Amino acid sequence: MFKVVSSVIKQRFEKFNIHFPQEWAVTYIKSPYSDDDLIAACKNADFLFLNSTHPASAQVIEACPNLKMIHVEGVGYDKVDVEAAKALGIPVCNNRAVNNGAVAEHTIGLMLAGLRRTAVCDTQVKTEGFGACQQKFMAAGQHELADLHVGLVGIGAIGKEVAIRLKAWGCKISYYDAFRPTPEVEEALDVSYLELDDLIRECDIVSIHVPVLSSTFHMFSTPQFDAMKESALLINTARGEIIDQMALADALEKGKIYGAALDTLYPEPAPAYHPLLNLSPEASSRLTITPHVGGTTDEAFIRMLKNSIKNMLRVANGEQP
Repeated sequence: MFKVVSSVIKQRFEKFNIHFPQEWAVTYIKSPYSDDDLIAACKNADFLFLNSTHPASAQVIEACPNLKMIHVEGVGYDKVDVEAAKALGIPVCNNRAVNNGAVAEHTIGLMLAGLRRTAVCDTQVKTEGFGACQQKFMAAGQHELADLHVGLVGIGAIGKEVAIRLKAWGCKISYYDAFRPTPEVEEALDVSYLELDDLIRECDIVSIHVPVLSSTFHMFSTPQFDAMKESALLINTARGEIIDQMALADALEKGKIYGAALDTLYPEPAPAYHPLLNLSPEASSRLTITPHVGGTTDEAFIRMLKNSIKNMLRVANGEQP
């Protein structure tokens, strides 16, 4: 019998009628939890299954050497101390590419919502009246996505999916990435390379698609917002840590950029005192936020759960994950 400790909630498995093998023992641990809580739960556990935003520190991993694998539900594994796991020979696995299409769809949705101020229109129609809202927004003016220059910061799996969808709109697409794809891939996606500083300065929409690394932490801060067009829209469906939250709040308050549309903040869950949740009414009207749900479609969850259990079964059978 194998033992699994899961911070992925039991209700998610039940919702999609997906189950671990009947003979396996599964313990569900509620988040947030302390290192001591997780160590106690993982005593003699074979597998640790984590929500991508839930941590597994070096202290936890070193106290649980019997683990055969740590698996995160989604794509990101930055909350797991991979070096500590590696030192003990414990593989850390994720569901690479499982929700690329879902996040790409959400990215396009945020572009449209940010450009057209969808949430603000909805609120003002309901509170101020249809005619007053219509006059205000027609006077302010708005733009079509097809006529804009979109810059993708990162052209990995999700960035490529965004480019594929944007190509159908006919907009000009540029990208920056530390690792450039081949000319054949660039041609197929109809994208052109720009250095990061040039992309930030030239593009009408800047959309972030990079992982959290030491090199990407606060990749966007005051210098970048100062360099962007005042008419530019910033999109982030990656990780909140990539944006300096205070600097973005300041940029929105001072009108340095047209607006931002975010699916992720830092930290998460965002506390009530978070700077982006305490903007002035004018600055707030230029910010659209969704609660890190870009990749959480039912279809993506089903793939995540099935793939993760399949991977655990491989390891349980003595195979490589």
